[in-house]
Amino acid sequence: MKYERVEVGYNLVHYMISGGEKKPVYINIYQFGIFPLIAPSRRGKSAWLKDVITKLFYISRRPIIIFDINNEWNYCLSRPNWNAENPLRVIGINKITNYAIKISDVDTPEDWKYIYPEMTRSVAEALCMVATKGWIYHQDDPDEFFNICKDFPVSKEEMITWKERYPEIDLGTPDFTQVKKSLIQKTRVLKERFYGSSTCESNGTIYIDDWVDEIKNSKLTTIDMQIKSYKPDAFECFMVGKILEYLCIYLEKIKPIIVFEEGDYVCGMPIKNMNDEKNNTKSADMILFMAKKVGKKGVFMFILSQNDMMLHYELRRDDNQGLFMEIGESDNKTKHNAWIKKVVKYKSFNLLKGNRPFLLYDTMRGIYMSDPIVIKTNEPCCTYETQGVDFNKED
Repeated sequence: MKYERVEVGYNLVHYMISGGEKKPVYINIYQFGIFPLIAPSRRGKSAWLKDVITKLFYISRRPIIIFDINNEWNYCLSRPNWNAENPLRVIGINKITNYAIKISDVDTPEDWKYIYPEMTRSVAEALCMVATKGWIYHQDDPDEFFNICKDFPVSKEEMITWKERYPEIDLGTPDFTQVKKSLIQKTRVLKERFYGSSTCESNGTIYIDDWVDEIKNSKLTTIDMQIKSYKPDAFECFMVGKILEYLCIYLEKIKPIIVFEEGDYVCGMPIKNMNDEKNNTKSADMILFMAKKVGKKGVFMFILSQNDMMLHYELRRDDNQGLFMEIGESDNKTKHNAWIKKVVKYKSFNLLKGNRPFLLYDTMRGIYMSDPIVIKTNEPCCTYETQGVDFNKED
């Protein structure tokens, strides 16, 4: 199997046994696969991966796509770390920040269910009809779309009025009696997030179709996921999933390496809605689709998370390529503690100065959880310090 090798540090057990020999450890970037990076917050997993990605920028021909939060990766990759043995930075990053989709892009009932998980199928189909068949009335104007939604009929008389006013929109027979009020409230908030709204225009938002094609011609692209809180809402996850949906048509050709910062935000456990139904987000379904259906066409994904139990259960399979786990006091209560004790005989690991040691296993190379490699990471070649930094400032 073809792969690209990146040096990530040295074997710490060998270093101690041999009296100071630094035996390099490499990870293999295969043509396809999933590489979860699991470690608690502020333990260096992002710093380690930023070092790997910066090196890949120079040794790999594959485009790199990073789903970023608050432009952190764009800031760090573009600045060298002068304390590193070989300082590097990425030049010519394609930075994507403010973007939105049009109402008519939400063109399936399934997409509306992703946005409003608690709605019924019939209501989702009605919204889809308004978004697509009703384009001649709203023409992707969010305010006009909202006005149409306010006219949803809840009686026979209102249905007659609806058919006279919007003859092109056949709603079928959905019951809006119980949902109209909440639907109007949510649509009032949602309309400001679509392209063409006053909010988007004031922020200089660009239409997603105007830049998504550029990704296949860019060596490294950072896409701000526009997640504003520690718990992303359904629409924020939907937007990430929509971008991945657009990218799917290029995957076999460009064979990208994709990074998801805070992967549990966009591919976490299924969400329980008001009806006690568990549903995946749009982003989770697209990531799982890429991993299962089109992964063998050449998609390699790094997914970062603070805890493996926060990721979707389908990403926690034993056949994933690697696991990145900190050795130290934070691991004392984890399920990995038993095999940490078998491999790690030196209790002073967490007292070593400098970058923390980590465990790495690679099932595709025949190294399983019973026999992981203990690595001491290199000083990252690019900037990695993130605490208290304004990532949006310009040089």
